[in-house]
Amino acid sequence: MTHPPGPPTPPDFTAPFAANGPQPDNRRTLTIALAAVVVVLALVLAAGIVFVVKARKGDI
Repeated sequence: MTHPPGPPTPPDFTAPFAANGPQPDNRRTLTIALAAVVVVLALVLAAGIVFVVKARKGDI
């Protein structure tokens, strides 16, 4: 009686193609861009909260 094959093995990260990931400069640029997006979203959220609070008080 034979057993079914085991689970697949994870990929080998020492392979040459694994070293072709993003370069450090590209990664830094991507990090700065994502941080800028997060800052803009936080400012929009804060402005929305201020708008709602002022609208409830009738200051608008």
